[in-house]
Amino acid sequence: MTPRMFEPGCTYKLTYFNRRGIAEIVRILFNYVGQHYEDQRISCDDWAKLKANLKFGVLPVLEVTAANGVKHELSESMAIARIVAKHYGLMGKSDCEYYLIELALGIRLQTALKLREGNFFAGHSVTLADLLAINTYDAVSVITPTLIESSFSDLASHKKDVVSTSKHLQEYLKNRPVTPF
Repeated sequence: MTPRMFEPGCTYKLTYFNRRGIAEIVRILFNYVGQHYEDQRISCDDWAKLKANLKFGVLPVLEVTAANGVKHELSESMAIARIVAKHYGLMGKSDCEYYLIELALGIRLQTALKLREGNFFAGHSVTLADLLAINTYDAVSVITPTLIESSFSDLASHKKDVVSTSKHLQEYLKNRPVTPF
């Protein structure tokens, strides 16, 4: 896949339904790092028309357009999240940090929070695992608000720590559209 997908001059368009869902982690990532992107939110009627034209036939889709006009269509929310996080240095600074991030992505977040040695999952900087944790916290708080208060107080504190590190993310979370999850 050349040219590189994350070079200066690239543009990004994320397509998903008009809800948070599985695309929200990608929105959170882009907003955390302050990367401009087009957030194309579609209706179910639009989906029927769009599906046949997609390489993988699923959403979300991240369309990356290189400076020379070459387009790449990326699909599968966590694959997109991982490559975006890798590009922006949010997959750890060492193999050990990378392992801790993958561990947090693959097990219960509450358990991973207990294993951390700093304010964040992989030490002293925000990573994809931390951003996924705040996304998960938000999802649970929308779906079952009483459960979040009784079982996820550690994640509430963690969310405050993570969000405080990015003015772009603070602004996004404050102003993001209110939608069904």
